[in-house]
Amino acid sequence: MSNLMERLSHRLAVPDIDGVAAAVKFAEGIVGMGLRTSKVGDLAYPLPKAYASKLPEYAPASLKLRKKYETSTLATAIGG
Repeated sequence: MSNLMERLSHRLAVPDIDGVAAAVKFAEGIVGMGLRTSKVGDLAYPLPKAYASKLPEYAPASLKLRKKYETSTLATAIGG
């Protein structure tokens, strides 16, 4: 790809930017600064949901309901 960019740059007399090389350098810079994806707002982890039908028996221990379809326990488990 670089020899194509060199030929086009020379033929058209304009500077060239290799998109792949630019993207790799951009990603290296982000990692080097220690930036990560935000975990607030739209990018936050999803809230736990109630398990329906036969699935409550497979729910994590923190979400297991005391009685079948008892939602107050679930609200307490998720802080609601």
